[in-house]
Amino acid sequence: MNRFFESASHASLYARVRPDYPDELFEKIFGYLDGCVEPPHERALDVACGTGISTRRLAHNFESVVGIDVSENMIKEARLVDNPDNVTFEVSGADKFPLEDETLDLITIANAAHWVNKEKLYAEAERTLKPNGVLAMYGYGRPRLSCPQQPGAGVCEEFSQMMDFFISTPTWPPGAVECFDKYRSYQFPFPDWIRDDTIEIVCDWPIIRVLGYVGSIAGVQNFIRDNPDQSDILVRFGQKFVQTLPDPSKGLESIVRISWDVFILMGKKPHTIDAGLQMRASTDRRKHLLEPRPELLDFLMNPMDRY
Repeated sequence: MNRFFESASHASLYARVRPDYPDELFEKIFGYLDGCVEPPHERALDVACGTGISTRRLAHNFESVVGIDVSENMIKEARLVDNPDNVTFEVSGADKFPLEDETLDLITIANAAHWVNKEKLYAEAERTLKPNGVLAMYGYGRPRLSCPQQPGAGVCEEFSQMMDFFISTPTWPPGAVECFDKYRSYQFPFPDWIRDDTIEIVCDWPIIRVLGYVGSIAGVQNFIRDNPDQSDILVRFGQKFVQTLPDPSKGLESIVRISWDVFILMGKKPHTIDAGLQMRASTDRRKHLLEPRPELLDFLMNPMDRY
């Protein structure tokens, strides 16, 4: 598992600047789950939960929800929030869930499947999901910027060029490429899985928060770490953004619109009977049918006694 988000400062920044997911996303997941596992639902697991942004959104639909993350600092940030009583957080990786076999109705992993070992993730999903339980992987792609309050602003082009710059650097990790590509190359572990690309996140934010979000991206963190002489690069990009605005009087507090396309991959664990158990059960039935029963033996030995 890649471990990009472990420092306390990064965890705190992540909690402050990342967008929340729209209600429509969870409605789609819960609707799919209801068609696979009859409500009420008992338990859900949010893998690589970060600061718990998506974990808390599961609370009202389950008796208990567990969020796990390999980063102790992310879990500390998650626990700082006034969480619902049925939500808990644990430090754990995606390669071994701290849960027993077939105890989960739903497993989610939000904007993080590109950081984990997917073979191990899929194996753990197979182990811990109940029959017909659901695995849902979702996230958001490359951000876009617009400025509806100031038509004609060149900030959109400047933002796109900034993203192009960071993506082109050697410090941009392959996982981030997969995420911006919306997991189109992924093969899901369960048959008959579905994909949904109909949802969008839209936020009206001050430019300073947009820059904070960009600064929370792993590839940007890597660039700043490896190029300390450019530690102010986001500030410089922000100044360029402001200069493109018809009314730059509010500076970095100027409101712009940032949006992301949301993608969801969902599938259910097949409800199958273990082949070995099935064979043994069939053998036991045949053995039972072939075994001579005492009452039949008695009848065959003494047929006249019956009349």
